Amino acid sequence: MTARRRSHQQGKLSFWENRHLRLAAEIVAIAAFCLLLVVTCLGASLALVSFQPVNMQLLAFAHSDSSPKELQAYQNVATQTLRYVTILPFETAFTLQPSAADLATLQLDSFSPDELSHLTDVRILLGGSLLLTYVVGAAAMLVLGLTYKTRFARRSLLAAGISCFALPLVGLAVLLRAFDPAFDLFHQLLFPQGNWEFYTTTLVISTFPEHYWQAAGILWMVFFLLGGLILVFLSRFCGKMPAQSVTNAQFRVSICGAD
Repeated sequence: MTARRRSHQQGKLSFWENRHLRLAAEIVAIAAFCLLLVVTCLGASLALVSFQPVNMQLLAFAHSDSSPKELQAYQNVATQTLRYVTILPFETAFTLQPSAADLATLQLDSFSPDELSHLTDVRILLGGSLLLTYVVGAAAMLVLGLTYKTRFARRSLLAAGISCFALPLVGLAVLLRAFDPAFDLFHQLLFPQGNWEFYTTTLVISTFPEHYWQAAGILWMVFFLLGGLILVFLSRFCGKMPAQSVTNAQFRVSICGAD
């Protein structure tokens, strides 16, 4: 038994003493933690874009040619819609029904069954994404709290920050050069059932026109870039040993010793 235990311990030591295996394990750990941080930044950016005050500004931009009364009606419809699609999976959904006064102001019909079906799909996807963000973000903060004094935390934060810089630049190039194909591909991948195309006269398209999604996409990337900047900034404070303070008594002893 003693010989087996010694051989087992020697096997463990040989693994961690192997420089290549140790480097590979560190790279895998950094990549995993980096992924957690990037997903957290993605979800946090999405949550910020879904924040009601931010959306009111996006709607004001998208409906800049509307009258104040029409803009208020669009904002009322959008507020109720955003509350509906951001319900978390464990919360109870409510019935989405814009007020008759807002519909009369906009001279539009209420959401059709196909529109409601699509918004329900969006609620399932978006609510699940927000819940995942909260869980992954909590896990990332826990890992960071346990490892913030190590080089592992510094390298992970730096790698995640650089990733948060690179991904939005690619997305911005796609958004500016090929918004329509990218928008269609995005919906085809996430909503393969196909209930996401509507006429421009429908309530969902009138409330959230193309300009809204373009501005929301750019704002999402800006928030993502800011998240990367925060991660790079935090990396500067991780994995560093605090400088030793020298007291006056130690200084006098060192001077006397030098004499």
